[in-house]
Amino acid sequence: MRVKHGLGLFILILLSVNAFSQQVPAALFVTGPEQGGKPQALSISAYHADVRIAGLAYAVSCTITFYNPGSRQAAGDFYFPLPEDSVVSGYALDINGVLVDGVPVEKQKARQVFEKIVRQGLDPGLAEWTKGNTFKTRVFPIPPRGTRTIRVSFTGAVPYETNESLYRLPLNLEQAVDDVRISITADGQTAAPKVRETPLPALKFTQQGNGYTAEVRAKKTSLPRGILLALSTSSSLPPVLEKDGAGTVYFTAADIIPPPPASERVTPKQLMIYWDASGSRNPASLSASFAFLDSYLKSFGNRSITAVVEVFRNEKDRQVRFTVNNGNSAELIAWLKNLPFDGGTQLGDLSVPPAGTDLALLFSDGLSTLGQSSPPLLGVPLYCFAEGEAADYNELTSLALRNNGEAFNLSAAPLADTVDRTGRVPFSFMGIKTLQGRVDECYPLTPEPVGRSFRLSGRLVTGSATIALQYGRRGIVERETTVTLNGASAAKGRFVPLLWAQAKLKELLLDPKRNRALITDTGKEYGLVTPGTSLIVLENLDQYVENRIAPPESLPDMRKAYFSRLAQLDRNNEQAQVQKLKEIIPKWQDLVAWWNRKFTYPPNFRYREESSEKTAELDRGEGGDFAPRSMEERPAPSAAPAMEPPADISASGGAAAGSELAKKDASGEDSRASAEPEITIQPWDPDTPYLAILKKTSADKVYAAYLQERKKNAGTPAFYLDCADYFISQDMQDLGVRILSNLAELKLEDAPLLRILAHRLSQIDRLALSKSVFEEVLLMRPEEPQSYRDLALILARLGEYTRAIELLYKVVLGNWDRFEDIELIALVELNTMIPKAKAGGQAVPPVDSRLVKLLDTDIRISLTWDTDLSDMDLWVTEPSSEKAYYAHNETTIGGRVSSDFTEGYGPEEYMVKKAMKGPYKIEVNYYSSSAPSLSGSVTLQVEVFTNYGRASEKRQALTVRLRESADTVYIGEITF
Repeated sequence: MRVKHGLGLFILILLSVNAFSQQVPAALFVTGPEQGGKPQALSISAYHADVRIAGLAYAVSCTITFYNPGSRQAAGDFYFPLPEDSVVSGYALDINGVLVDGVPVEKQKARQVFEKIVRQGLDPGLAEWTKGNTFKTRVFPIPPRGTRTIRVSFTGAVPYETNESLYRLPLNLEQAVDDVRISITADGQTAAPKVRETPLPALKFTQQGNGYTAEVRAKKTSLPRGILLALSTSSSLPPVLEKDGAGTVYFTAADIIPPPPASERVTPKQLMIYWDASGSRNPASLSASFAFLDSYLKSFGNRSITAVVEVFRNEKDRQVRFTVNNGNSAELIAWLKNLPFDGGTQLGDLSVPPAGTDLALLFSDGLSTLGQSSPPLLGVPLYCFAEGEAADYNELTSLALRNNGEAFNLSAAPLADTVDRTGRVPFSFMGIKTLQGRVDECYPLTPEPVGRSFRLSGRLVTGSATIALQYGRRGIVERETTVTLNGASAAKGRFVPLLWAQAKLKELLLDPKRNRALITDTGKEYGLVTPGTSLIVLENLDQYVENRIAPPESLPDMRKAYFSRLAQLDRNNEQAQVQKLKEIIPKWQDLVAWWNRKFTYPPNFRYREESSEKTAELDRGEGGDFAPRSMEERPAPSAAPAMEPPADISASGGAAAGSELAKKDASGEDSRASAEPEITIQPWDPDTPYLAILKKTSADKVYAAYLQERKKNAGTPAFYLDCADYFISQDMQDLGVRILSNLAELKLEDAPLLRILAHRLSQIDRLALSKSVFEEVLLMRPEEPQSYRDLALILARLGEYTRAIELLYKVVLGNWDRFEDIELIALVELNTMIPKAKAGGQAVPPVDSRLVKLLDTDIRISLTWDTDLSDMDLWVTEPSSEKAYYAHNETTIGGRVSSDFTEGYGPEEYMVKKAMKGPYKIEVNYYSSSAPSLSGSVTLQVEVFTNYGRASEKRQALTVRLRESADTVYIGEITF
């Protein structure tokens, strides 16, 4: 039965992360009729912040209550700007008036559970890792004239600048807040922190224990600026120790470092510049990069320097050489500013510098969005530069360290200091030397350039220990700082263990692919939001049990009930795979029986709908019952007696349908020699204003015209799809791929959008890139069988049959909560790969022998689409004018349509083993959707095969967009 979902999903407000975090305070935006369809921030009725500072580190917990003044229930998105290099360590949402802590869960599982519950019309809380420094989560429901409360906790480092440590608590709340409470504890301070800035004059510190505390409360107060504290910091900060519930002792030791003697600075004769010109960057936001480059080249005075520039996007361009005399970089910088900033980013495509290069500079945000992400070792020191908070500084630091250089945030580092340090061997933390006792897992492990301060986190194994922090260059120790650790002073707490986990996470993120499992494990154990873990809040015990997520420790009674029910659930699931095979084998046997059946029909057969029941009764034989038309409330598609394609497409085949049918004998079989089947695909023309402009522009100016239109459509995925298709159609495939790769650069972490990109790349035979994108989709969406299938089909086209079969067999044996009978489609495809694997000498993974049977067909058509909670229908009108579709899924001549996918993505397929001669018209009907698509419409991928599963197999593919429900689009036809 069809069910139309009434749940309206809220689309995230797409703001510039950098601009947002600099200018906007914590806010909960809602959109609805009462807001005129525009996002509006709800008022804050209470703002409580608890801050602890110790050892050049801090931990903050902010509890914020929002008030909805409207008369309707609202849904909104909560944004919270975070300081640079901070890590979210806690998240809680009020459920029935009680703050419930988020539980750390694998990111993919958290998203799977979140979306499943959303489809039920409910809304859990989910906090995910995002690039840049903005925490985001969705909040629903917000009751009319009621409140919702959110708590966010995070940890980070206190920067040491110009001989003092400065801590800033960002507030920036212009509107008055009904209830304000700020509490700050500064441990290990020899004097009270100095309040440099505050919107709360009553903020005063008093001594307490080995530190100082301050607490201030206020009513109906605005907080237009943050709080800035100058901490009393000496060169010998005492280490801070705490132990967890299991008794493990953690420590953090901070060190203030005097300026070291300067090392010799490289004066390059030849300089390599790698310049990221991808779509996420543009000259208007790169002023600091241009200023650095100008100052750096000027610093060498009247010397002559050769600058070799390699521009890269989704792939690298040819290298261009410039000669910089007397520090005059005007020509070079003007050339860089005039580059088109367009396309995705593939850091792994960088070239090794040419011979004679002294050092290399990389200007990039470090966000490799497709293809290979790790460049080769360059053989020369590499210095990396980025601007703003949205860059991936972990990746840039990793690249620099692997190549004996340093990474800089040009928005934060003083220009003169950065210029001076570029080309010098960085003064670095080299490691520790244990003088007494034992410590383990001390971070950082990797040698790390240091400025005026450094912090080490580790675990104390013995009751006490003495270690030396070692600093130097080129493997030579130039400075040591001795730290004494006493486990007896460790109180029970979570602050220092969190700092240790944050330091470990930072180390692991230097190589995120290799350390993927460790990143996830660290996040789960310590409750951190990481690239592999999210925090999720569920509403009741049933949701926790159903999704096998243990409730938070703050709900002990619910946890006890959870583990009791889970034991029973495990017993029930022991036979899950055996049961799955029992379900699949009969369905597969039915499909094999259909394939083995001989379908007969009269000469000159023409389908008449009113006699279909009788025709089926007489001609089809056993097991061929049609799906009853009364199963659906919607009308069936009308019969299509005429087979007229659009005027710009010539009809396939030369003879009229009647003359073809006249050549059949009484059995319905074709008596003439088999002709080569033809596939005619209707080219997709979305007929948009920007394409109209491109079509009127000459070939030498069309890319410039596209760049101009890009300014108006930069955030619209459909724009890149349409323009890429146009350039590809004009034999400008490299530019087309560059334009298409912008889909990966939008940074939405949107699996459906990446699927579109990967499918389109596969259609133009960029299979390696397509594979890399589908690999990312599988990591993002392992709960969806389509993720395995999509990747498997690309692997098969690349000849990697072993893994392709493994992935499809996972689809067959997996337990999917929707997508009925996708297992049968996977089995059809899997069985075409087994003989190819054997022929190529590749291993064939174990597959139950009852499921092994090649079902080759004259025609096979496959339909997939990009949106969840949406319903597309594949229609095929056969030469007899009989239309095959979901409710009429077996036809007189033997055509078969797979199960109807009503909840998104597909696939749906049509097959006919022995095709009747004549044209097969292919259409897709957009029935319904309750999930808005980020691409602005529903995007279809249609694959058409003739002689499927045979040596003579031919394949064509097409991407099409449908704009609204009830659209029906003509795809093309096959003439047999």
